[in-house]
Amino acid sequence: MLTEATGVRYDPRSYLSDMDSGFYSADYLRAWIRAAQLRRFLLGEVGQDWWRSEQTGEILRALFLEGTQPASEEVAGRIGFDALDTGPLVENLSKS
Repeated sequence: MLTEATGVRYDPRSYLSDMDSGFYSADYLRAWIRAAQLRRFLLGEVGQDWWRSEQTGEILRALFLEGTQPASEEVAGRIGFDALDTGPLVENLSKS
């Protein structure tokens, strides 16, 4: 399917060649879930123009004041979500 879509011939035996032993794609999924949750949170707190509001900057500064200290799952809790709530992500993907 990839060859058909891109016109580049791929060796089917290499279908896992871009995977590392740590299964980093799970980290991407975790980040997409949290980004969608944060977007929904900001929509609720600030409104449709959240992405250009000064209030958004204040919220994000307060949320990430500790830098990388709180785990992603803790950030989810702080904005009112269960860490594994994929609802916002599914909603975003369904709109596309």
